[in-house]
Order: sequence, then structure tokens, then C-alpha cells
Amino acid sequence: MKLKIFSIVIIIALAYQVNVVFAHGGVDDEPPEPVKAIVTDSGITKLLTTANVEVLIKYSELKLKESVPIQVFVTDFKTNKPLTKLDVDLSFKGSGKAVEVNAKPTTTQGLYQTNLNFDTAGIYNLTLDVAGNKIKEQFSADGFEIKSTSLVGPATDINSWLIPLLEILLGLLIILAIYLFVSAPKKQLGNSI
Repeated sequence: MKLKIFSIVIIIALAYQVNVVFAHGGVDDEPPEPVKAIVTDSGITKLLTTANVEVLIKYSELKLKESVPIQVFVTDFKTNKPLTKLDVDLSFKGSGKAVEVNAKPTTTQGLYQTNLNFDTAGIYNLTLDVAGNKIKEQFSADGFEIKSTSLVGPATDINSWLIPLLEILLGLLIILAIYLFVSAPKKQLGNSI
């Protein structure tokens, strides 16, 4: 009787472990923390300021020979009001051919947008000119990394499927061993004539 209870406890423990692996799949169910509105030099945003103007540049990961949108928010530094009717010119210089673009105004006041396309991977420096409405400012920022694209596909994480598969196989093997042990005919020890 004790052996049957022990085997049931083992089966439940093994089944619970496998369910935990599949239920969550390594992803937290909790919502992510809220993102702050302005982060200085975080890798996807850059904040540049002068005494009169503040510029927030937002972009996604810059890749080789891929068109990537870049947004430039221009506001008055003292009043934090968006500045409109400006010429916003961006010049990226670095490892390869310089990339020069003009960011066009959008329907959102103070927001200018353009697309970037780099022919050479490497680190680039930005010179940004903002002019118009009695404003003439120049900003500089460095550390814009252009990553080369890879011909090889994304690496698959073997642990994402191998470990759960091994857990299932081990659990089935243990269940089979317990079943064979419990159901095997028992020899009676005693006096035989």
C-alpha cells in the first residue's frame, strides 16, 4: 500500500513539473513596467538640448541597407511647446558614405519624420540642424550603431524545446518503471514442499 501511495505522489510531482514548464513557457504573465516618456541616450532615443531648443530623436534599431524611420520632436526648451515650420536636417557621418536627410513635418506639431538607409555598417555621428521661426540651432550626437545583416537565420535556442521534451520522456520512463514494479507478480516467500 505504501508503494502505491509513493508511486502516486511521484506521478503527481512529475506531472506538476511538466505542467509548470508548459503553462508559462518562460514568459512572465505580469504586465511590463511602464516606459518613461523621455530617456536620455537609451539606445532608441537621444535627447539633445541648447538654451532655447530641446530635440528628442526616436528610432528603432538601425540596420544595414534597411529603411528605418526616425522621428525628431522639437520643442521650446523654456516653455516645452512644440516648434513648427522648421527645417530639420540630419547628417550622419562615420564608417561609410555620409547619409544626409531632411525630416519632414507631420500632422503632429513639433514632430518631424524621415527614413534612414545606410550602405555601410559601423558607428556614425549625427549633426542635426534646426532652422526657422527665428531659430538656428545645431546639435551633435555620436554612437549611432549600424549593424550588418546576417545571412544566417536566427539561432534557435535548443533549450526551449529540448529540456521539456527530456522531462516528459523521463516522466514517462519513471511511470513505466513504477507500473512494471507494482504490477509484477510477487513471489510468495514461505515454506514450499
